[in-house]
Amino acid sequence: RDCLLSRGLGDVYKRQMQCETIVSSVPGERKAEAVRNTLKSEEVTNMVPATLLKTHKDWHLFLDKESSSLIDS
Repeated sequence: RDCLLSRGLGDVYKRQMQCETIVSSVPGERKAEAVRNTLKSEEVTNMVPATLLKTHKDWHLFLDKESSSLIDS
């Protein structure tokens, strides 16, 4: 199933999880905390909605220097 979604909030996640492949491109410093929280969380939580993406069998995450700046902290 081909899917192209430009936003990832609310019910969009339900539709997005039905896609065969999910590619997330996350640019910018303002997303750094969300990226860190998503990657560090060991469980799916509504406090960090993007954690659901980690359960998808074919999810690809692309970050730039700014959005990945807090990963090690």
